[in-house]
Amino acid sequence: MPIDPQQAKEKSRQIWDSFAPLYDKYITSTTSQAAQRVVDLAALQKGQRVLDVATGTGVAAFAAAEKVGPTGYVIGIDLSEGILSIAQERASAQKLQHVELRPMDAEKLQFSDKTFDAATCCLGLMLFPEPPKALADMRRILKPGGRVALAVWGSPDRMIMGSIFELLRKYLPEDIPLLPPQFAFSVPGAIESALQKAGFVEPRAERGFYQMNWATLETGWEIIRLGGPVGTLVQKLSIQQQEALRKEIFGLLKKYQTSAGIEVPFEMVFATAKRP
Repeated sequence: MPIDPQQAKEKSRQIWDSFAPLYDKYITSTTSQAAQRVVDLAALQKGQRVLDVATGTGVAAFAAAEKVGPTGYVIGIDLSEGILSIAQERASAQKLQHVELRPMDAEKLQFSDKTFDAATCCLGLMLFPEPPKALADMRRILKPGGRVALAVWGSPDRMIMGSIFELLRKYLPEDIPLLPPQFAFSVPGAIESALQKAGFVEPRAERGFYQMNWATLETGWEIIRLGGPVGTLVQKLSIQQQEALRKEIFGLLKKYQTSAGIEVPFEMVFATAKRP
């Protein structure tokens, strides 16, 4: 049965509101590397206006703010007010007067046409219920010649999330297709095609490989159990099923255990395109 997009968004908002502190503690350090690459690909100039979609803890928005300088302006939006509160604390601590953070649906951007010089979205697009809507709206709010820069999840066989979805499929076969939608843009040519369909031109893509570092097996389980799309699925399991899954996750994570902790593989696909 198809999932209602509005229900999916509300569930996502609740998940990210509760997951925000854990995300900030254990994942922001990895996403900040990806965010810097996204901002570099956006080729920002001093004085430009930038929209950062699914800004999360604000790492891409803050990197963009440094590029455009005080004569520019950056707006970061996110569905989760919980995670935005962390971003706001950081913006205030850094005294970033030219950064604004707003709660907003990425598929219903509340801005006029041709408002921004660039749009960025770091690891958010693949989590939206209807990514084509988000891309089309990003195109709408860009000025002619404006650039979009994105990062999405990479191939499931090159990141820990693919193995986790495989384990979950045993418990929830009807909920998890062979290629979960979160990995749709990892297929070669997929993100370029999506950008073209949304009306962008000159799409280009590249891949990057990163690691997330988790201190212990239990830390890894907490992140998996509570976070993002995986956390939504784990919550569907019974207590007994969650305990069985926890043991399997521990077995999986032990493959990546080092003297420094758990070093988790994470491939990302980066893409850019222009509004004609």
